[in-house]
Amino acid sequence: MRLRILSTITLPGIFLVLGVISSLAQMLPQVTLIRGTLGSAPLSGATGTLATGVTRAGVQTTATNCSSTTPPSPFNQVGSNAIVYNVHYVKNPTIFPVCIPVQFRIDDAAGTTRLHLVAFQAPFNPADITNTSRFRGDAGFDVSSSGSFLLGEPSFFNVLVPANSSVALVVYNTTGAFAIGTKYSIRFNVKRTFYGGPPVAIPDNNVNGVTVPLNVSVAGRISDVRFLFNALPGCGAILGDLDAAIDHSYLSDLVVKLRSPTNSSVTLIDRIGIPDTTNGNSGNNICNTIFGGSGSNIELFTDEPVTGKFVSPSSFSASTYENPSGNWLLNVADVRIADTGTIRRFGIETTSIPRARTPFDYDGDNRTDISIFRPGVGQWWVNKSSDGGNFALSFGQSTDVIVPADYTGDGVSDIAFWRPSTGEWYILRSEDFSFYAFPFGTSGDIPVPGDYDGDTYADAAIYRPANSTWYISYAYPPGYSSTVTFGIAGDRPVPADYDGDGRTDFAIFRPSNGQWWRSSGGVTAFGTATDKQVVGDYTGDGKADIAQWRQSTGEWFIVRSEDNSYYSVPFGANGDLPVPGDYDNDSQTDIAVFRPANSTWFIQRSTAGTLIQSFGITGDRPTPNAFVP
Repeated sequence: MRLRILSTITLPGIFLVLGVISSLAQMLPQVTLIRGTLGSAPLSGATGTLATGVTRAGVQTTATNCSSTTPPSPFNQVGSNAIVYNVHYVKNPTIFPVCIPVQFRIDDAAGTTRLHLVAFQAPFNPADITNTSRFRGDAGFDVSSSGSFLLGEPSFFNVLVPANSSVALVVYNTTGAFAIGTKYSIRFNVKRTFYGGPPVAIPDNNVNGVTVPLNVSVAGRISDVRFLFNALPGCGAILGDLDAAIDHSYLSDLVVKLRSPTNSSVTLIDRIGIPDTTNGNSGNNICNTIFGGSGSNIELFTDEPVTGKFVSPSSFSASTYENPSGNWLLNVADVRIADTGTIRRFGIETTSIPRARTPFDYDGDNRTDISIFRPGVGQWWVNKSSDGGNFALSFGQSTDVIVPADYTGDGVSDIAFWRPSTGEWYILRSEDFSFYAFPFGTSGDIPVPGDYDGDTYADAAIYRPANSTWYISYAYPPGYSSTVTFGIAGDRPVPADYDGDGRTDFAIFRPSNGQWWRSSGGVTAFGTATDKQVVGDYTGDGKADIAQWRQSTGEWFIVRSEDNSYYSVPFGANGDLPVPGDYDNDSQTDIAVFRPANSTWFIQRSTAGTLIQSFGITGDRPTPNAFVP
């Protein structure tokens, strides 16, 4: 669904929107992380107090798994003005209902605050907390920073967002008003996939064991993966327990391994100690157990049935940044004689890194748009790759520095500029073309926006050459900032995601010796002082490649992030401006130049072939050149 503005709109001050502008509405799951502080109103949300809280006992059911919605029971009166709530809205602009995973956690390191999250149909009114007809689900558990939630885990459930609609995610405390100020996060990029097949017998005294596949389908790349044994509530140490994840006598017989679709492997269990029979424990069965989180090593646990959150005995880091989709293989081997058992329940939890935002994409089709800023009149002109149409608007003045990026997390680049004379940022929201401004930086600074915390929102940031310090103002939640010293006098900032973890890394190019320094590790000598730094993911592996464009020869030199080999391509001529971007939606940065002499774009698209197009007039600045030093 598109938002169309058919009339001229005048914004406060000097800003005037021209022509017809269209913008794709936010598509799920563009935003993968929402942060909040209880008692502080979220962006586009609200905060307040409730007289009534709603909780329900039990575990996640189909009612919270997108198949249906069941009103919570019972409604619990907690007390007048004792409950503080925040409400966040999640929008589905499509004509289809969307089922999204929601993980809720408290981010404060210590304390005993207990918070709860409930989904209601939007818009939310405090009276809705007892309105069963508007309830859309919850996980059935409070979350506590002290780890009182089952297995010390975050709350996790799925919520159905109806077509052309929004849901309100309501966070509130269940322990009194002292919870004000508690920090929490809501994540939409965590998915759990559970085995739903028949029980599988484990052959006795067979080192090859039995292998059970689990097909996982997840968009993006893995940033974290955990393995779960998910027993039913009645799981115990009785032989042949049908509620167990694995029912087996003498767990010290078992070796359990997991292999990813790309053949990364990990040993989860390697013959767990000698059962502690002195305390009457039989050493039978595996109940609720999670591998990969923080906690004690599983080799230290001998009391059974096994249940808890453990670090795996061997590393699973080889799977980081893999494509998680495909068959995961669980292998269970009984390596001693006499005892038998069955695999019944297990699952994979993946936290994924979404596809990187396409830079300079003003219409939301995942392609860089041919676009310019016209300093003389402060106008932006965009040739939309989605339909070939053009739009223009006035925003800024000739002395401003353009800093377009996706500051609002909707998958569309926001038109923005930084004013050196005052240090103010002005950002035009792509959602509704309203704008906001804030001071951050001073004259002499270099703006370096990027997603420094991996939440899919571009953060305002500046690099101060005077002291080689980076200052970050995080987009969400408002008011968070940090400072990092990285570099020396004379360095040029070249921030990008060089290690593929979804976060922008601090990085500099040192003209004095041609070295690249990156906060994610590594120093690479590549290029000369007169080269232009044109960082981008030219190989499509999710990691930024070191790259230079040599003005004197028009050559591009690119270091492959995969193996640190390099290649060169002649494209462009002296006097051109490099404008790298993903112009054909294949997740690879394309080599491209803008020729000011005749306002012509030359683009070597990695999939769609070469494009030559005239767009602009003398004096225009191509926006994809905005962050080339």
